[in-house]
Amino acid sequence: MKKIIALFLCCCTVVSFAGCSKKNEETQLPTDAWAVEVQPIAHSAYFADNVCKLLPKDENYVYSPLSVRVAFAMVANGAQAETKAELLSALNISDLEAYNTKIKMLMEAYDEEKSIELHVANSLWIRSGVGEISNAYADRMHTYYDATVAVVTPENAVHEINAWASKHTNGKIREIATNRDFEFFLANATYMKADWETPFRASDTHKKLFQNIDGTTVKTDFMYQKSYFEYGECDGIQILKMPYLTDGADISMYVLLGE
Repeated sequence: MKKIIALFLCCCTVVSFAGCSKKNEETQLPTDAWAVEVQPIAHSAYFADNVCKLLPKDENYVYSPLSVRVAFAMVANGAQAETKAELLSALNISDLEAYNTKIKMLMEAYDEEKSIELHVANSLWIRSGVGEISNAYADRMHTYYDATVAVVTPENAVHEINAWASKHTNGKIREIATNRDFEFFLANATYMKADWETPFRASDTHKKLFQNIDGTTVKTDFMYQKSYFEYGECDGIQILKMPYLTDGADISMYVLLGE
């Protein structure tokens, strides 16, 4: 019989777009680690596409497929038999050991890159009295995912988790937990800050109306610049590449606009 547990998954992604500076928040990695990430890109895209299909069609949202996949891969490392098989199938991961190694290399490469800031942090929290986390599992999560694995009480759970989120997003996200009524709480935080290769001028930022997916509008800041960028079109989709300032690494933001 399968046991149903209360599990909260929270992914915090911080990407800052500063109009007046050359600073923004995505990253670059050393060649070897970059190759490790790019090789299974078809698997990652397949998973991301499946996640998109489950998200609301009438709301605006921002999410990180990598964060979701990494978080549930952590769960898969502690699962067994049918549960593990179902998780790996949903994540489109055929070899969990290879995936663990890939994530370890990727996170190390992010931390080593000096021209931009890109940090990925993971954590798993269990409420006291619910169960125990084995030392072998905790060591495994620390080794491959640099993860915090800790036991919390109902009294300190919210404070501890929110303090962790604030620390790993440079204070940008200070609250992800509001309810202490959980058995397991799984969290991923991604923080990125980088300079634009072609910076935006603060004087060119103006308030304009932005149309939400549901047709409503909201007034917000629009950055503007006129410059030369790589551009392409494919199957009705316009694609714009906006590079970041790096020490030679090819790291860019890609903007896709559908019909």
